Amino acid sequence: MHENESFQKLINVTEKIISEKGCQKTTLNEIIQRSGLSKGAIYHYVKSKNELFVLVLKHQLEQVDKQFQSSMKEQKEMELGEPLRQTLKSFIHSKRSVSNQIFFYLVSHQNKPEDQEILEEFQNAFFQHSVKWIKAGQNGGPIPDILDAEKISAFFTILGYGMRVQAMISESEELLAQEDVFQLMRATLSNTPISFTDESGLGQES
Repeated sequence: MHENESFQKLINVTEKIISEKGCQKTTLNEIIQRSGLSKGAIYHYVKSKNELFVLVLKHQLEQVDKQFQSSMKEQKEMELGEPLRQTLKSFIHSKRSVSNQIFFYLVSHQNKPEDQEILEEFQNAFFQHSVKWIKAGQNGGPIPDILDAEKISAFFTILGYGMRVQAMISESEELLAQEDVFQLMRATLSNTPISFTDESGLGQES
């Protein structure tokens, strides 16, 4: 992933305009005008608005990965808690978050084969990061080697889609709180049975 000044400016300006106007009204012309970047500079990275939107999603994913790696390095003994909480940031989003706005814009704008390919590219990036995070926890860490990292990553990817849809439907009523999702993921990665109770919600069985 690019990390130079022009790339950061492109990402930051795009996120700002989406926050202000939404994806539909965000245009490459306005991004060029407000970023001060030339059309050639932008087309060095992407060829369309949809490609740029996916680039924003992938950049956000890279930032989560950096936070995950940092939390792993700060641990004296490897445990699931903080690194797992960092990965939650990759798919728990509010209705108005830039990430969710982009995701549903792309889902609703698959008019051409290349548009579907762009979205599949992001899905694959999300999946591969999830596999990497799980395998990092298996490498002498708290996640049992017996677990299939790819199948669990596929499950977490689908769970992430569900959380996005829930956020779009209603922000006032959560079917699962963020802490519940954390406990579900921790139990899955620990290969520990979980239980749902009326009094304490979601928890691991003793």
